[in-house]
Formats: sequence, C-alpha cells, structure tokens
Amino acid sequence: MDANSDRYKLTIFILSKDKNLVLKRLLEYWKDSGFRIVVLHETRNPINIYNQDSSVVYLPTCDPLLDRIQKMSGLVETDYVLISADDEVFSITSIMDGIKFLDENQEFSTVSGQTVAVS
Repeated sequence: MDANSDRYKLTIFILSKDKNLVLKRLLEYWKDSGFRIVVLHETRNPINIYNQDSSVVYLPTCDPLLDRIQKMSGLVETDYVLISADDEVFSITSIMDGIKFLDENQEFSTVSGQTVAVS
C-alpha cells in the first residue's frame, strides 16, 4: 500500500509541551508520510512551521493537556486517528499495515503494536 493512496486517511495528533527541538525533529520525520498531522502545542514560544502541502496543522496554545485533548474531537477529518506524544515515533509501514487491516476487517475498531525503547 502506497502512503499517497491513503493520504489523509489517518490524522496523527501530537500532544506537545514546550519541547520545540524534539517537536521539529518529529515533524521532519512525518513530513512525507502522507498522513494529516495536527500538533496541539502547549507553549509560550511557538515554532515556525514551513508546510508546503498543508499536511500539518499547528495549533500553539497555552491550554493544558485536558483542554487540548477535548479539542481533538472537533479536528478529526479522517477515518482513523493516532494520538502521540512529541517524543514517540511510529513506523510508517506498521501504521499503513494497521490501516489496511482495519479497512479489510470492519468488525475491528483499533490496532496496536509493540514498543521499543531506545536510550
């Protein structure tokens, strides 16, 4: 399955608090993934996002975590959602496999995977 064939089938919500450098690196990772990225960034120092294809929605705010989580439901425009912290990285191939599984198995509503920690 090609990432572009399912463009915007998945929204990845990134909940971030201040870690600007980490967030910039994460957005660099996701930039060509073919997914819609929504960043709810609790910060007083917003970062500049250069986003040529509008796949990233960047929402700097001073709202605490619970308020940012509540905002997410009004921002979903895709079939699937992944909620992530700013220091979590997911395999794009695994996400695509999960989307394919959910598309082919309508009786399921979620998929999960295994985690690996790198220090």
